[in-house]
Amino acid sequence: MMISKQLSPFFAFFIIAVVQIGVGIFTYAREIAAISGNDGWISILLAGIATHLILWLMYRMLRHENTLTSIHEQAFHKFGKVVDLFFILYFTALVIALTTTYVEIVRVWLFPGLDHWVLIIIIIGLVYLFTNSGLRTIVGVCVIAFFLIVPLLLFSHYPSGMLQTGSLFPVFNHSVLEIMQGAKK
Repeated sequence: MMISKQLSPFFAFFIIAVVQIGVGIFTYAREIAAISGNDGWISILLAGIATHLILWLMYRMLRHENTLTSIHEQAFHKFGKVVDLFFILYFTALVIALTTTYVEIVRVWLFPGLDHWVLIIIIIGLVYLFTNSGLRTIVGVCVIAFFLIVPLLLFSHYPSGMLQTGSLFPVFNHSVLEIMQGAKK
């Protein structure tokens, strides 16, 4: 791969941060609390540790191979293409789910009378324009989105002044399975 086509680690941080935070920032606390209850903080710690381990393994594997498809071919031999197809289908389903969630949030908070399909067409048009403009445009949008998300994070922690640490207890009030399911969310 040519050096000029690579992405610097500085900008890779913004892409990873925006992808990880995304639309889920608005709903994750409710979803985890529904499963793990007051042990949700343990689920978040476990999910963070698992994510770091997976990223470390990915970097270790990519150090030896150039692309994800070459890793699949090396690990799964003739079934590598099937694994690639699975990833394509998985990420397509992920995009559909995230787009649906985003459209619902925009409809509830900004345009309650607007139909779903209008927002979906607008989003598809924007995605088409950004992807045709190239990687630099996508990275630029991620940098802008990151700096728009930071104030939302700060405002979401505004009620922390009323935090009661007693709400964290009793610890391990839920089963290990419930805590793991919360980490999966």
